[in-house]
Amino acid sequence: MKQVIISSLLVVGGFTGTDSPASPGSARARPTGLAMGPDGSVYISDSVTGRILKIALTGS
Repeated sequence: MKQVIISSLLVVGGFTGTDSPASPGSARARPTGLAMGPDGSVYISDSVTGRILKIALTGS
């Protein structure tokens, strides 16, 4: 298994989705969980909307 180290991860307030960065006042989602998949993708869960955001190694 490939080891990946995340040296810093900043989440301020929440996120609005995939269209644009969120300002604290416009955030519609609140991250509540973080996991890493076997391919190195990072998954962020949101208990407010019941969604999971996937961030691939490419940044998409």
